[in-house]
Order: sequence, then structure tokens, then C-alpha cells
Amino acid sequence: MVRDAIRLDGKAAIITGGAGGIGFATAQLMTARGARVAIADIALDRARECAGQLDGAIALHLDLEQESSVEAMVATTLAAFGSVQALVNNAVPFDRVVRDYRNVLNLQLGYHRALGDLATTLARIRQTVGVDLLAEGK
Repeated sequence: MVRDAIRLDGKAAIITGGAGGIGFATAQLMTARGARVAIADIALDRARECAGQLDGAIALHLDLEQESSVEAMVATTLAAFGSVQALVNNAVPFDRVVRDYRNVLNLQLGYHRALGDLATTLARIRQTVGVDLLAEGK
């Protein structure tokens, strides 16, 4: 019989976003290799469901937008396991990602509008003055 080369016996891990696909698969793998896991997720009911399927796992609510939620996650995990040897950062603050995406998109749209305005201005100068500033290299 081949022994698993990566054993996690006696180790404890926090897995953020642990109630989702990749997070839960990670929790399953780490548990199968001997670790105890804290499944931290904004979807607490789903985290409880996942933790219920794994020996020694606990479920925690985690809202990455709230510092107090992160602190509570760490404190609760330490209280349950005594120590933590691994942190799997799998959660994504979705609202922040959407907000940042919109900001980038607005910046890009503004850039394209500015280029359009510049092209219009250069065309007017060419028509009025008869000089193509781009062709002149100015």
C-alpha cells in the first residue's frame, strides 16, 4: 500500500470561501489528509452543511468587508483547535470586486471618450486651419 506523501495529521486550517466549490473541495482534501478545518463563508447555512459532512470541521460566518468578522473567525478557530497552521484564502469580497470592476470600466470609458474628443478636436483644427497636427508630428 502506498502512503499519502502529504499528511496533515494534527494540523488545523481556516478555509475562507469554504462553502463554495473550490473551497469545499479543498476542505475535503485537507480533512482526508488528517487536518481539522474551519469552513469560513458568508453563506453560513451552506458552511454548516459542508462542515457537517467532514469529521471535526466547524462552520464560521465570514464577511470580508467587516474587520470584526475576520477577527471573530480567527478567535473562534483558535478556541476550537488551539492553533492554526494553514490559511487558504479562497473567499472573494464580491461587492468590492464588482465595485472595482465598475470603476475600471468607467475609467476606460472615460479614456475612450477623451480620445474621441481629442480626435474630434484635431479634425476641427485640420478643417479650420488646414493643418494635420498628427501628420506634422506635433
